[in-house]
Amino acid sequence: MNVILDALAAALDTIDSDHAGFLAEFTEVGLGGTKARRLWRELMSTKTYRYQSEYAQQLRAEGEARSVLKVLEQRGVQVPDAVRERVMACTDTDLLDELLVRSLKVSSAEELFG
Repeated sequence: MNVILDALAAALDTIDSDHAGFLAEFTEVGLGGTKARRLWRELMSTKTYRYQSEYAQQLRAEGEARSVLKVLEQRGVQVPDAVRERVMACTDTDLLDELLVRSLKVSSAEELFG
């Protein structure tokens, strides 16, 4: 099954990203609640595809948000609930990348967005 999903993912690389994104989503939905769908989601979320499914993008954003909070926690920076909620609600991975870099330097969690 992995071979088929890998081949399908590779085939998506041969078409434009808009169509590939649609087909990736269509494939995910079409696989229903099967083991193949779980494998497809894993494949789409662990590889860097320019047309990642919405689910994969959501997972990446959530992981990056958790990383920002973990860095602050490890540095001993207190994170108020309002900041925690704002970070976890963020879905812009470019902004989350910036926040991760800032989390290494800020002295307060509020400075992340400043």
